[in-house]
Amino acid sequence: LQRRLLPGAYYPVGGCAQLAARIVPTVLKAGGAVLVRAPVTSLVCDEAGAVRGVVVRGEHTLRAKRVVSAAGATTTFCHLVPPPQRHRLAPLLASIRDAPPVSPPASTETQVEPSLSFLYLFLG
Repeated sequence: LQRRLLPGAYYPVGGCAQLAARIVPTVLKAGGAVLVRAPVTSLVCDEAGAVRGVVVRGEHTLRAKRVVSAAGATTTFCHLVPPPQRHRLAPLLASIRDAPPVSPPASTETQVEPSLSFLYLFLG
């Protein structure tokens, strides 16, 4: 670590929040939306089970070509996928340790353990 920092360390002027603040105009210009403190309460799926959007605060439906979840496997697949679509995920749900029970139960050797996720982006 010291070897990496000797030549100098860099950070965004104004702090890391500037990364998000500076990308907002680009997202808006492309027709996207940026929501802050807007909890997603459900994914919107089509008849084939493909995700086509999200429901925010249980009220507002936002449609999208692609949806990326950073909520983790347990939250995304066990809580955000609508109940009518969960049967499609039975093998996946069986591999998530804290998932609601499915039949047959998964062996402990193949279960996905809860973990932390973190993304740090450096642009040069």
